[in-house]
Amino acid sequence: AQDSALFSEMLSMHANSRAASTLAQYQGPWEQFCAFCNSRQPPYVCLPAQPPVVAMYLCQLAQTASSYAVIKTASAAIFQAHKVGGVPEPEIPTSHTLCKGVREAAKRRLGTQVVNRKEPLTLEIMQAVVSIWAWAQAPIWYVSMAAMAMTCFAGFLRYSDVTKIFVRDVQFEPTHMLMFVES
Repeated sequence: AQDSALFSEMLSMHANSRAASTLAQYQGPWEQFCAFCNSRQPPYVCLPAQPPVVAMYLCQLAQTASSYAVIKTASAAIFQAHKVGGVPEPEIPTSHTLCKGVREAAKRRLGTQVVNRKEPLTLEIMQAVVSIWAWAQAPIWYVSMAAMAMTCFAGFLRYSDVTKIFVRDVQFEPTHMLMFVES
């Protein structure tokens, strides 16, 4: 009884050993793997899964996947679920040669080229943004948006980076601007 709070805290810390976004990304593929296991007659055990079961699942995914990233994410999700479930790393089924072979074949078949890659913004697009948002009598809100867009563009910053910049982080020099970005 005295260790129940400590045990709960230990489970919580273990569950939070990965970023929430990573765990969320793995949730769907893990549930799909479990659904695959449960749909078989007789059903397969999904945790701990046997390497041939995981290899068959990855093979099935490779038949319909549009990119290798689908197979890679599913394999990582299965690995993570087994790791969190207490299966020692050498015994995690995704480490088995069958699973490795299916992943390699899927990579060869599907390729690793990124599908639907976003095109970078060009200087011409940014000039159009400034001309639309920052005309001579534009409200300060519009000019601020144009300035933020140009700051992101010129500094290779994401929106989440630029929103953390304070006035004290910016210094104007005669020929350039210095900006401190904490992280």
